[in-house]
Amino acid sequence: MDEIEVVGGEYEFKINGFIYNLKGHPNIEYGGKHYEPIIGPGGVVNGYKCVGENPSKISVTLTDTSDLDIVELQQIKNATITLRKPQGKTFVMTGASCSAPITESCEEGEVTVEFSGKPADDQKS
Repeated sequence: MDEIEVVGGEYEFKINGFIYNLKGHPNIEYGGKHYEPIIGPGGVVNGYKCVGENPSKISVTLTDTSDLDIVELQQIKNATITLRKPQGKTFVMTGASCSAPITESCEEGEVTVEFSGKPADDQKS
């Protein structure tokens, strides 16, 4: 009997190699080139044109421990962010910076932060 692949579970979130206390599940966008079809006579797609490149994004919720410096997080620029996923792949974003105001939910010590960077890659371990 084939074993069922693990696709969800625990994640490991790092900024410049430092592990942060991730709470919940992150949301990621890989970014990259954006294409539109070139439609010819009769509705036939003749090809595609590149109309821009979107940044990658990651939104995470962290636990606000006494070691977490929220102001420092807000000022991060040109960082490397990695997210190791349960199935063995790692989301890698370079050139990352904090791209939205950090919000905090004081009830459970949650800090939500978003980073944007160059189009991301998925590396297999």
